[in-house]
Amino acid sequence: MNPLCKIKNNYSKTYNTFVKTHFLKPGDNKKIIEKLTTIFLEDDDLHIAVAYFNSEYFANLIINRAKKKLKTLLILNTSDIIRPKEAGKSEIVISNALIRILKEERDYIFCKSLGLRISGNYQNMHHKFLFTKNKLFFGSLNLTDAAINRNFESIIETDNKFLIREFYSEFGKLWNIASELYSDKEGKLRSIMCPKCENSDGVDFESFGLICHMCGYNFIID
Repeated sequence: MNPLCKIKNNYSKTYNTFVKTHFLKPGDNKKIIEKLTTIFLEDDDLHIAVAYFNSEYFANLIINRAKKKLKTLLILNTSDIIRPKEAGKSEIVISNALIRILKEERDYIFCKSLGLRISGNYQNMHHKFLFTKNKLFFGSLNLTDAAINRNFESIIETDNKFLIREFYSEFGKLWNIASELYSDKEGKLRSIMCPKCENSDGVDFESFGLICHMCGYNFIID
């Protein structure tokens, strides 16, 4: 089943619509987070494309949407799904927030990854946008604790139907070429790249556990 819904192509190229800029800085961004939260509460399919995702807060919002039978489609950057817990550390941590989302992935949460990190061939999916049929946020913000609490970031909020249509078109293109990222009920993952081999061939958590069976690299979950 293709979870992408069709957005009717009846939007005029009008710019006489609501546009608001938001700027985050390290510290208290409560008001901006409350504004972002509103799009997760809409009774409509939510489309998200971000490179990094480790926010428990937004994971809870996505899971709550699923409980209400509201669809969420999420595209992440393949080579950034797992990252060092701290800068300079070699341990690779799979965020608990992502594990929780993947465990819930059934009929209302769909997750794919896009990007490549193999020796001599590196590409990234570094979009940062989310939208429903009525609202769009785009800018520099990933859905991570660092971006939300410790970074200087910018977001544009709009209800411009033409722009929403354009981002929907881009999301559809990404979705069609992205790879499925999923787990079973116990959180065993596939489609995860080994940071040592820079390859996914040796990573099959269902069969071999949290280890790359090609090089022996051990993964941990935070």
